[in-house]
Amino acid sequence: MHSTMTPAQRDRAIHHLELTIRVMRDAPVRTTCAECDHFDQISGKCAQWGQIVPADARAAGCAEWREGVPF
Repeated sequence: MHSTMTPAQRDRAIHHLELTIRVMRDAPVRTTCAECDHFDQISGKCAQWGQIVPADARAAGCAEWREGVPF
């Protein structure tokens, strides 16, 4: 594959991508119970822990958060 940019253009593009990656790594992520595949919205129970999650803990979520089906 032949490059269609100069070395300076390539370096600027790489720098831009590195900055973007840094921003994305620092961005907060949501791991609330409401968005976790382990959580049953009706019962309030977490399948990972086998317990009903207290209402005040649902917003924080936990380290076992798992993304569900995205539709």
